[in-house]
Parts: sequence; structure tokens; C-alpha cells
Amino acid sequence: MADALTHQRASWSTRRDLDLERSLISSSGLFDDEVYIEQAGEESRPDPIGHYVREGWRLGLEPNAFFPGERLRPYFASLGFDEPPAITWLTLRSAGWSLPASRGELERSLAKLRNSELFDEAFYRTQIGITANGLDPATHYIAVGEQTGIAPSAQFDPAYYGDRYPDVAQAGVGRLLHYIEHGRAERREGCPPRVSRRGRAIVDPDKENVLLIVHDTSRTGAPVLAWNIALHLARSYNLYTVHVGDGELTPEFEALSAEVHGPFPSANRSEIDVKYSLRALLDTRKFRYAIVNSAESRLFAEPCARSFIPTVLLMHEFASYVSPLSSLHSALDWCTEVVFPARVVAQSAEESCPLLRGRLTHVMPQGMAVLPAGKTSRNDASSSILEQLTYQHDIKGTFVVLGAGAVQIRKGVDLFLAAAAAVIRSQPDRAIHFLWVGNGFRPQEDMSCSVYLQEQVNRSGLTAHVTFLDAVPDLEPVYRIADAFLLSSRLDPLPNTSIDAAVRGIPVICFREASGTADLMLRDPETARGVVNYFDVQAAGQVILELAADEALRQRIAEATRRLAQTSFVDMQTYVAQLDALGTAAAARMAQRSADTETLLGDQTFDQHMFLGPSQVVETREETIVSYLAMAAARGQAYQHIPRPCPGFHPPIYAAAHAARLTDGTDPLADFVRYGKPAGPWQAMVLRPDDPDDQIHPSDRLRVALHAHFFYPDLAADFLAHLESNHTGCDLLISTDDNAKARRLQRVLAKYTAGIVDVRVVPNRGRDIGPLLTAFADDLIRYDLVGHVHAKRSPLIDDPTLGDRWREFLWQNLLGGYYPMMDRIVAAFERQDNLGLVFPSDRHLVG
Repeated sequence: MADALTHQRASWSTRRDLDLERSLISSSGLFDDEVYIEQAGEESRPDPIGHYVREGWRLGLEPNAFFPGERLRPYFASLGFDEPPAITWLTLRSAGWSLPASRGELERSLAKLRNSELFDEAFYRTQIGITANGLDPATHYIAVGEQTGIAPSAQFDPAYYGDRYPDVAQAGVGRLLHYIEHGRAERREGCPPRVSRRGRAIVDPDKENVLLIVHDTSRTGAPVLAWNIALHLARSYNLYTVHVGDGELTPEFEALSAEVHGPFPSANRSEIDVKYSLRALLDTRKFRYAIVNSAESRLFAEPCARSFIPTVLLMHEFASYVSPLSSLHSALDWCTEVVFPARVVAQSAEESCPLLRGRLTHVMPQGMAVLPAGKTSRNDASSSILEQLTYQHDIKGTFVVLGAGAVQIRKGVDLFLAAAAAVIRSQPDRAIHFLWVGNGFRPQEDMSCSVYLQEQVNRSGLTAHVTFLDAVPDLEPVYRIADAFLLSSRLDPLPNTSIDAAVRGIPVICFREASGTADLMLRDPETARGVVNYFDVQAAGQVILELAADEALRQRIAEATRRLAQTSFVDMQTYVAQLDALGTAAAARMAQRSADTETLLGDQTFDQHMFLGPSQVVETREETIVSYLAMAAARGQAYQHIPRPCPGFHPPIYAAAHAARLTDGTDPLADFVRYGKPAGPWQAMVLRPDDPDDQIHPSDRLRVALHAHFFYPDLAADFLAHLESNHTGCDLLISTDDNAKARRLQRVLAKYTAGIVDVRVVPNRGRDIGPLLTAFADDLIRYDLVGHVHAKRSPLIDDPTLGDRWREFLWQNLLGGYYPMMDRIVAAFERQDNLGLVFPSDRHLVG
């Protein structure tokens, strides 16, 4: 904690500016002259605020009768603040700190803390290191501890509470006091969920660590694949597992892992909960890489990347059913590598996230997964059902059509039943039975899906022809009796069961464009016979009837299916080795990103304000640099969608000129800084408001005109306000599109005294520059320098503020407001005869 406080002190300036301090106190309403004079004596009367700022605070004097400044002074000093307590109080309050405004408020807050079990004085002392220096722990917490993130007990985390509930932070109230008085009753969480526990694997100090993140541990497709990946990774690495939801396979992951983190309660699956719950895991250990198994685990990509852990995202979903889609866009920016199981899945992602088209991704069908052993019983009802079906298949010659997966709409169980109905209607006397294996068919309990499936079975006359069977730990008896596999999913990237069926030579019937399985089957004319048009259950039923009627045909397609599987699916060991190679290569690039972060942190070139733009994001400069580097690495050639990292610099131009040096993932801006900021076409000269004074003030030797076209004359007053900070003499060439607007503009602009005002009526066309080049063409010869600005609003319905923000950006940069920018620009033209054009450095890269 001492290191944290040292860092905090280093981030604040403590230079004294007496005039600024006097002004700050004077405008705050905090100072009571008569009360202060009564404390300080008559000698302070001429300038009581000045007296307080210069010496009164050192004597323990207060700005008013109730202010607790002297009481808080030693606590402020513990963070390195040596200003008058009132100045520190005002500064911290303006930064959002919750500080008591009076001695009475302080005493009431202290009483509430000391009467609560959530403030543990002994615990707090160990956190802050206060022993015999005379500082009271409770006062320390109220004054500085809470806002610097020091926990008052093991049951409350103030930093987490503030991030998790921004309404509390924005209200400016004490976080612990809010929790005591309101938060607990409102069922708010006082600290992040504790999800860490030891696994059963022993840590080998000679092995590196890898992290595996799974969305749940149920006995379903993606978790089963994750367990297979874990099985192979655990042989070479110390495996750490994070699982969001719980399930039957949790003990299997625990057996392979050194630590397991999860599950996360459904109410605690936010970015904030993930960030705080995994902080100890990510910050205290080094990981070679992390595998994020499924887009459902996408929240974990950012915390990993912020800890410089490369991530390999295995996207087992079509992007169309990932919600909200914006969260997928964000996760793709943070992931180091993206792997799809099939072409159709990659295409779905590119359609939903077009930026992926400019990025290197990978299509890698997974290997055949094995199922973890499960607990079975000899009296299990499933065993009895399988015995009966085996008898029907082996002895009676019943043709068995298998479907598999959790009972849900995406798996197309209703389509499976519709195909069954088509088959039975066509040949009611043919012995064909349809078996669905997977959890979730509960017609007495599930009123959203199962009850309707049961009605479909009943009303389609399928009661004797369809069997639902819960998931079984061993599918081999099921595969042995399956004569065909109907993959009825509406959308299914590459289900493990279809791989299992193909490897075993079971003919597969599926819908075109619905799965990666269909993509692979279309490669071979024989297996392509099983691919029918999307949702064409009649065609699927016809294929089943053909296979049931012609065993020679079924055997031929079975053999073709087996051959296709052998060429399409590597074994699981090879698949995991491919993932390991991707993760290892990503680790090298992530090491470079870490170095680039240090380079940009150590130099002022990276402009946080420009990169963030007008967003409401509040974060440290380091956090913004990490965001920039992740986005730049992910979006690659789509540079127009990466905010500019600093004015005047064009990363793609620099990268093209130094391509041979940037092959290891080095960021162009970091390389530019590292090599001394070399001049070149990648860097335009930047005029800044903080340049030396001798470069800012013009001499008025240039004749200057400024043109603006006003379709909205009510913007004229704001236009003048942006010009007020300048001293440059400048004529205003104003155009509008009708006489009434012209008269209004003349009335408002009559206040302007730094030059002539010429208002003309012209047609409203030509994108604003037209009137300048037509109506004022003959006048321009009189001027050495001509400026042009837009004066418009946004026509966009979905973002009506866009035009106002854009206009403000242009006017602040070309005219002024915060700074006299027109003066700065005119001075640059006076000094540089070869300067031809000055324009605002847009945060978006163009061209």
C-alpha cells in the first residue's frame, strides 16, 4: 500500500500558486471574512483570504467556523499535499472525492463507521501501515483512504463499489457510508464475488502457466471441447481455469487445474465484477497466453489484455446470435488471435463485424473430442431405453436416425420432428425411429420450448416413432445403433456430435449454410447428397428414406463420410498443438506491446485527449495507451477506424515506410518515438496553443479574411464568441441563403469591431465552400490569407448532436475559445512563406 500511495502522490502537482489559491477560495463561497478575522486578528483584515493562504492555515486557522480543514490536514499531508487544507479540500472535491463539509458531518460519519462491523480498525491499519504516527484510522479512511481504494475490511471494497455503482460515485457520497445506510438494503454488492479455489493439480515451477476460460462446465459441445483442450495443455503447462457458469464437468476441470476461478453468480457477470474478481489471478502470475473458449466468455478478453496476456478466442458461435453485438466488437479488439471452426462461421462474424475483413484470422476445425467419464447406474432409465432401441435395431431391423444436443430452439429440435413427420407420413409402415439425445426435454416443467415439442410429437402422430433421451456419459452405444445423423440445427458452427458421427462413418443430413459441417460435406459429391436447402425438412426426410431403402447407398455414403472426416479433422492433440503455436506467437507480440506501452508512457507524444475524443471515458493515460495499442493491433489495415494517437501523425504512412522494421508487431507511433521522431511524410507540422509565446502573436502585417456560410443564423452569436479571444484584425465574409437571414446576421454581427462585415445572399449549395468561390471570388484578391469554416448542424436523426460536436471541434481549432487559435494560425503564416494550408487535425485518419 505504501507503493500505491507513493505513486498517487507522484501523480499530483503540489506547486504553490498563491494567486490561483486566493482566486479558488474566493470563488468557492467557503470563506467567511468576519469569522476568519476574529480568529486571526485585525492585522488580517485588509486581505483575509491572502492571509489564510500565506500563513493562517499553518497556524491552524479555518476559513469558516465549521470547516474541518485543520482536522483533515495531517491526513492530506500523508498523501503529499502541502497546500492549505481548504485548497486541498476544494481540489479533491472538484475531482469527485466525497469529503465532509463540516466538523459535524465528519463526526457523524466517524460515528457510523465505528459502529459498523464493516470498518475493521485492525484490518485497516495493516492495509495503510499506520502504527504510532497519531493518525486515526477511521478519519484517515474518510479523508483519503476510500478514494485511494484502501479497503476498510475484508467485507467491503470501495474501489469496486464505486466502479460497480457509478450512481454512488457520481452523487459524491461516501461509498462505505452509502452501503451501510442504503446499499445493503438495496441488495448491492459490497465486494466482488470470491470465486478462487485451489485445483487438484500440483504447480510445477519448471512449467509456464496458461489460462483457459470457459463460459460454463456443462456436458455440452463447447465445454466438452474445452475439457479436451485442458487435458492436453495440462501435460505441458500449469493450467489455470476460469469458468463463468457451473456444470457437471467442474470436477473434471478441477482435476487438471492448479487453480479454478468461478462460477460467477448471474448477478455478477459484468466487466467490473470480472475485473476485480480476477485481479489477483492476472496481476500476480505470468501467463504465456489465455484461451478464451467461446464468445460467451468475451468479457474476459479485456482484463487479460490489460495484464499483457495474449488471448486466443475460439469463436464457436455465429455472430448473429451474440448479444449485444457491440460487446463482440469490443472483445475482438482485445483478442490477440481469433479462431473459427468453419468458413461459414467466419463469414457470419465478418458480416456482423466488417473490421474483421482486414484482419488475419484462422479457420481451424477442432479435432474429435472425447467425453469425460460420468457416473452411471445399472438401473438408469436411459440404459433401459437404449437396450430397447438396440433390440429394435439389431433384431427387428429398425433404421435409427440420431439427433443430438441440448433441447433449445437453436438446435432445431422442432425441425428434427418435422423431418420425422415427413418420413412417417411418406412410409408409415417402414421401421424408422428417431432418437434425440440431449438434456432439456421437460414438457411438464419447460413451458417455453418442451411443452410445444411434446404437442408437435402428439399432433404429428410421432409418439411411437420418436424418443427423447437425456445426455449420457458414454455415447458409443448410441452411435453404434445410429444409421444416419440428422443435424437439424438452425445455426451450429461445428458441433462435436457431427464430427463424432462423421469419424464413425455415420451418414449426415444437414441444412445448407447452417453449419460448418454442411460446408465440409459439400466438398465431396457423395457426402453433398446429405446437404439440403435451409429448413427443407421434406428434402431431409427424402434423404433419410433413400438411405433406409438402399443399404448399398448408405454404405457408400458412410465410407465417403469417413474419408472426409479423416481429411478434415485433425486429432485433438494436433489441434491443441496448433492453438499452442498461435498462443506462443501471440506471446511474443504481446511482449512487444508491453515494451511499446512503456515507450509511449515515457514520452508526451501520445495524446490521450485526441484518442478518446468527446467520449465520457475517465481513465489513466496508461489505460488509454493500452487501449490504443490493442485496437491498432487488432484493426490492422482498417486504420480509418482507429482514432489518431496524436495530432499530425499518420501511423499507416509511417508503417509503410518502415515495414521491414515493424514485422514483430511493433506499433508505428512507438517506433517513431523510439527512433527520435524522424521527419517524413508521416508527420505534418502541428500548431499548438502551448507553443512559445513568440510563435503565437501575429504582427497584423497580413490582410486576413474569414468566410462562413450560415444556413442557421442563430449560430452567429456563438461564432463571435469563438473569435473573442483573438487580437488579429480580420474581415468577415458571410453568406446565407435568404434576405431575412441576412438581416438577422447583420444585426448580430454588428457587434464585431475587428474588421468589416460583408453579408451576402447566395444559393445554399456547393457544400459551403461554393459561396466563397463564387459570391466572393472578386474580393479574395485583396487578402493575403483567407479562412473558411462550416456553420451547420447535424442532419442525422440517430445522432443529432454530431453536427454540433463537429462544428465546435472546427471552431475551437480554427477560431478559438479556450485558446486564441486564429492568432496562432496567422502568426504561423507570417513566419513561414511556404505554408499553404492549415486545417484541424481530425482524430479520425482519412486517406
